[in-house]
Amino acid sequence: MLARTHLLIGIIVSVALFKFLSISHPLYFIFMTSFFAIFPDIDTFNSTIGSKVKPLSFILNLLFGHRGIMHSMFIPILACIFLFSQGYLVTGFALLIGYTSHILADSLTHEGVRPFHPLSFHVKGFIRTGGILEHIFFLLLIIIILISIKSFF
Repeated sequence: MLARTHLLIGIIVSVALFKFLSISHPLYFIFMTSFFAIFPDIDTFNSTIGSKVKPLSFILNLLFGHRGIMHSMFIPILACIFLFSQGYLVTGFALLIGYTSHILADSLTHEGVRPFHPLSFHVKGFIRTGGILEHIFFLLLIIIILISIKSFF
């Protein structure tokens, strides 16, 4: 999926969660969840986030490839445990939700993901990244956001 689709998913999920849970600092939570929703693509230097840190992105891509370890559930789980242990509950929760939303969204694409990398279990979907179905999905996400905004007024 494209970064813009991951961002919208991050926004929708974080807004839905902070409305139903008692999340302190909702704007921070939405921002961090959205950031972590694009973070796994740091393993490719032509991505939105990877292009900002090209040397690191190049090294990660060289070592693990795109949709390798950075698209594994092990990264957000370990990072979340660390953040929780340090008392950063909102950040840890935002990381877990945003990162997981990215992996789930990418599992809908033709390329798919190996959510438990390095294990060989591979989940693939039917959406071509940047294809017509992703554009339709993106438009549906915009409609969901607009309906959500309208419900606030």
